Amino acid sequence: MKQVDYIIVGFGLAGLSMAKTLQDQNKSFVVIADNNPVSSLVAGGFVSPVVLKRFTPVWQAKEQVGNCYTLFGAFEKEYKDTFIERFPIYRRFASIEEQNNWMIACDKPLLAPFLSSQLIHKDIKGVEAPYGYGEVMQSGRILVAKVLQTFRNKLIENGYFMQETLAYNDLELTQNTVQYKDIQAKQIIFAEGYAMNDNPYFKHLPLDGTKGELLIIHTPDLALDVQLKAGITLLPLGDAHFFVAATFDWHDKTNTITQAGREELMQKLDKVLTVPYRVVEQKAGVRPTVKDRRPLVGRHTTQKNMYILNGLGTRGVMLGPAMAKYLYDFIENDIALPPEVNCERYESKS
Repeated sequence: MKQVDYIIVGFGLAGLSMAKTLQDQNKSFVVIADNNPVSSLVAGGFVSPVVLKRFTPVWQAKEQVGNCYTLFGAFEKEYKDTFIERFPIYRRFASIEEQNNWMIACDKPLLAPFLSSQLIHKDIKGVEAPYGYGEVMQSGRILVAKVLQTFRNKLIENGYFMQETLAYNDLELTQNTVQYKDIQAKQIIFAEGYAMNDNPYFKHLPLDGTKGELLIIHTPDLALDVQLKAGITLLPLGDAHFFVAATFDWHDKTNTITQAGREELMQKLDKVLTVPYRVVEQKAGVRPTVKDRRPLVGRHTTQKNMYILNGLGTRGVMLGPAMAKYLYDFIENDIALPPEVNCERYESKS
C-alpha cells in the first residue's frame, strides 16, 4: 500500500499547478490522469493581465501574474529548461476612439502597471494598423504542452503518476482517508477540467465547456516579433510560423476540429494581415468555464477530505498557480478561500 498526503485527479493546468504547489511544500502525492486530450494541451498559455477588448484589468491581475511567473519559474530552475517566453503584447487600434480609450485606461490605478501610455506607431510588415498600437507590459507566454510533458515524465519516472481513468466506484472514503486501489491518501483533489461533469461528487456544480480552436500558419513575409491582439491573437513561434487563436463555441463539447472554426479564424486573420499565409495545423479543445467567470475551488459539502480545483477558463496559466495556492492554504493552514472562487457560492443553488 502506497501512502501519500494527496491524490490529484487530472493533469491539465489545474492539476499541474496543484502538484507543483504540493511538491514545493514537501507534501507527497500521486496524480491519476488518463491520456484523453485536455484543453491545456492546446492552450496558448498567454499571460495577459488586461482584458484588451474592453481595456479592463483581469481580476487580481497583479497577484495572478506574480504567482504564474513564480511557479513556472520554479519549473525552469528545477529542470534547467525554458518554459516562459516574455514579450510585450501589441493591441492594434481600430480607430481614434480606441486610442483615446486606451489613454484613459492608462491612468487607472489597476491598469497603470500594465499599460504603456506611449502609443506605438511603427510599420510591421504584413500588418495593417493605420492607428498604431498600445503596449501591454508584464505579458508573455507559458509553454504549456512542454511543461506538462516534462513534469508528467518526471512524475512517472518517480512512481507518482498513475496513467488511467479514475473509477469513482473504486474510491473508498473514510473520515480521515481516501483509498484508491493500492494508494491511500489523506486528501483527494479533483482537477479534471470539463470531465468534472461525469464526477458524481461535484457534477452538480455549474461547470460549462467552451470549445476553442486555433491555427498554426506559415508566412515568411510577416515581420512580427511580439504578440498581436487584433480581434484575434497572433503570436510568432519561430521559423516563419505563427499561432492564431481562438474561437469560442458554447455548444460543441468535442475536441474535434471543424471547418467552421477554421473559416472563422481565417476571416479574422484576413482583416489583419496584408501578406499571404498557409494553414499548416489546426487544434481544438474544450475549456472548463463557469458562468460567473470565476474558478470552482473548495471542499465537498459532506466529504471533508475531498476538494475541487476547476473552472480556470481561458486564463489557466494565471489562475492555476493562484488557485492552487489558495486551496493549499485552505486545506493545510485553515485560511479561508476568497468567496468569489469558493464553490460554496453555488451549493445553496444546487
